[in-house]
Amino acid sequence: MNMKRRRLHFENIRALSLRDILEQWQKEADFPAGAMERELKRAVLNLDRDWQNGDLIDPLFPDDELPGMDTLVDKDWLTDFCGKGDWPFPKFWFPRGMEDIKLGRPSHMPAIVQELERRAEAGELADTVTQEAGELNDWAVGRGLGYPRLLDKSICNRIGRLYRELKEGH
Repeated sequence: MNMKRRRLHFENIRALSLRDILEQWQKEADFPAGAMERELKRAVLNLDRDWQNGDLIDPLFPDDELPGMDTLVDKDWLTDFCGKGDWPFPKFWFPRGMEDIKLGRPSHMPAIVQELERRAEAGELADTVTQEAGELNDWAVGRGLGYPRLLDKSICNRIGRLYRELKEGH
């Protein structure tokens, strides 16, 4: 009996370990594997917490106390991870076009980045990225669109590289 072997695609798998995700995602990501591993492990602890109120684990939480790489997660978990952390969707586990879909809670981070670019063009950047994040957060909340206040640190993390580039350019 000659049975054809059917190739199993990752899209058909319901859950993967953090190790499997890292191994496959690292092939397509331009990000250090060690940092990516720590972010995945911390997200296992953080994803269900209230990010808007700062209920996060300490960023210097000892690595040896983080969840193991054998921890299983499903696609919904990874979708939340990507949406909340502004990570690209890993192509190995998501169908084509998924990277253009914004899932999770709506965010005003794109508007914050756009305002940062406008402020740079107008020569209105604050002296430090921390000050800039606070001013951008105030600006976003003051727009009255009903978005919750973000952590200034979250904004710093998102705009840090762009802020430095814009600051050096002016």
